[in-house]
Parts: sequence; C-alpha cells; structure tokens
Amino acid sequence: MKRVLSNRMTSRRISLALCHLTLAVFASVAVANSERPNIIFFLVDDYDKLETSVYDGNALTPNLDRMAREGMTLTNAHVTSTVCTPSRYTCLTGRYAGASTCEYYQRENPLGQQGAPAFNVELESDNMNVGQVLKDNGYATGFVGKYHVGPHIDENNAQRFDWRYIPKNVEYSVDVQHKKQHNQQRACALIRERGFTWVKNIYWENMKAPFKGHNPERPHNRRSADSRCEFRADDRTDRFVAGRA
Repeated sequence: MKRVLSNRMTSRRISLALCHLTLAVFASVAVANSERPNIIFFLVDDYDKLETSVYDGNALTPNLDRMAREGMTLTNAHVTSTVCTPSRYTCLTGRYAGASTCEYYQRENPLGQQGAPAFNVELESDNMNVGQVLKDNGYATGFVGKYHVGPHIDENNAQRFDWRYIPKNVEYSVDVQHKKQHNQQRACALIRERGFTWVKNIYWENMKAPFKGHNPERPHNRRSADSRCEFRADDRTDRFVAGRA
C-alpha cells in the first residue's frame, strides 16, 4: 500500500468512491507539507468497462477521462468474487473473503468445511481495512453509499446493535420511516467504528421496498453523489486547513 500511496500526484486529499450499486469512500489528508496522492477508487456492482469512455466505451464520461489522464488507468485488475459483498470485503481489506474471521462467516462455515463466502462476510474488529490504515497514516477517511460488509443484523440480534428491525417488503409508514432514519444513524456509527471518520448516506445492504433506490437520510431522494460533495466541502473547514486544494 505504501508503494501505491507514493505513486504520482502530490495533493493532500484522498477520495475512495464506492457507489450503490456504488459505495463511496473518501479520505482527506490532515498532515501539512507531506506528499499524499489523491486516490479516487470506484467499486461498482455489475459494471462493464465499456460503460465509460476511459476504456473506449461508447459513453461520454469526461470527468472520469480527466481523472484517468491525471492519475493512472488500470487495465489488468480483477476482483476475487462475482458477488458484491465478498468482492467489497477483499477490496477494503486485501484479504480473501474465504479467509474471513468474522463471527457470522465462521458460524456459517466452520473450520474443516468447504467455505462459501457470499453475503456472510464483514469487516473484522481488528480494523485491518483501507479506512483505518489510511487514517493511521494521516488521512481523514469518508464513506458514502452501499456498505454491505456487515455486521449481519436480523430480528434475533437487532437489539444488540440498537437497531430497529424492519421486515422485508413492509408497507411504508411514518413509523417505518422513523425506524429507517434511526438505523441510518446507527449504520454511520458502526462504520465509524471500523476506522472511517466521516460517514453519510449509507445503504447498509441491498435495499428492499419501500426504500429501494431511496436513502431516508436524504430528502427528495437525492443520491450519494451529494454527500461526496459535502465531504469535500467539510474538508475545507478547520479540521483540514492543511489539506485544502
């Protein structure tokens, strides 16, 4: 990771983006007079290279083109799984999902049996992940969008996480909205426990009706992209005076 971080670009802010289908992680350097790169990392479900002009796709993506010109373009990078959760887990931790030591995965896949990583892996409490490692090296890290790397919360353990359990495909009501808003704040807090310093507009997992494609933290169904802009704006406050662009 140090070799990657020392590669090119000398500004002091970092952004890692993973959106819903796109989950977004950002980071800003809070260390003055040190060389740090901008890193914008997109992890997108069901993405094909030809959906962007960077990879000669029949699509207009000028901002991505500029990022590619000013940064680097990877042409032989691969994920370790075709499923979103284990691929996200590996991108955030550098570990094979089948080697996860989280409680949920270990319970479903006891030692000595064939492992089956799917929606059952999550970031471990040792915080050996991108957010914590960058934070330990002088960055303020932000996270926006789809998370889906645990902990697994259901009707049986919701109280343990101060979570309001909502059955799938329940009809919309004001009470359900309030529960969703509460869970949104809890989701942000749980992700901050995993080393991220700024968290907003989280999709804890694949969204179900009546909230599919909608985040209860955002009025008028504004999307996660707004929060990326907020993170950059917050970066210009006192906390990161040394990190201004």
